[in-house]
Amino acid sequence: MKSIKLIPSRTLFILLLTSIAILSTTIVFAKVPQSVDNTSSTDQNLIELDHKESVDKTLLIRQVHDEDNHFHGGELILKSDRENQQTVIAQDILSADLSDDGLLIAVWNSDNKIKLYDSMGKEMKVIGTHGASPIISQDKNYIAYNKLSDKGPDLLELSEKSPYGIAVHNLATGREDVVTTSNHDFQPVGFSKDMTKLYFNSTRAFESTDSEYGNHVASLWVVDLSTKKVTRLTNLNEELVMKGVMVPTLDVRALWSSERYPFLCTQFLKYYHLETNYGKAR
Repeated sequence: MKSIKLIPSRTLFILLLTSIAILSTTIVFAKVPQSVDNTSSTDQNLIELDHKESVDKTLLIRQVHDEDNHFHGGELILKSDRENQQTVIAQDILSADLSDDGLLIAVWNSDNKIKLYDSMGKEMKVIGTHGASPIISQDKNYIAYNKLSDKGPDLLELSEKSPYGIAVHNLATGREDVVTTSNHDFQPVGFSKDMTKLYFNSTRAFESTDSEYGNHVASLWVVDLSTKKVTRLTNLNEELVMKGVMVPTLDVRALWSSERYPFLCTQFLKYYHLETNYGKAR
């Protein structure tokens, strides 16, 4: 079978991450919670990262660009509609995830650190050495994230040296469990409802591929957390992929925002028969 020539997986991984940041800014965290004025919806630099309707809390990021329009990380804000209050959590943040009860925030900062904050902006814990794209499990016991190399000056080198894909950190014990062993895996999406599986995105090649440059298509995968068995869930038909018929990867916001996008989530989950936590608080 002829191999489709797509972007090499490692290159795609780097592009996905570097498309949102050039890592040259030193992290600066808010030491004291800061109230901010309600921001007008016309603020083009204010982006919603996460929303929990059950607690009326929203994570926002105010993007800051340099003179070349490069994004180095933004100001992370937690908005509480019930209390009519906004609190600055941290600076120079690339992405973040809010727990279902709105009390914990996992952040990825521009130093490629994963850190845990409370809803008042207090730093609680550093997760691992380097990482990206963290998510908090629905029971608040685990944080899954893209594991990066322990050593390296910036995102490009960290990702080039990273031997693994996805790690799961136990908040109670501090233990880190590397659940996938491919550097083609680049983003955890969500835990299954029973906490036995973890969904993630990856550019792993089809089994028929010998070349490093063939058939690396970004797809949704799942790993069994007990056996570490991985299974491809989308783009199963290599022949169709070669013809350009493929399912795009889903960002965690798209898959779990069931309150905002019920049709998208319902149809996706019905089509792929995913046992997930989507119908709850997410």
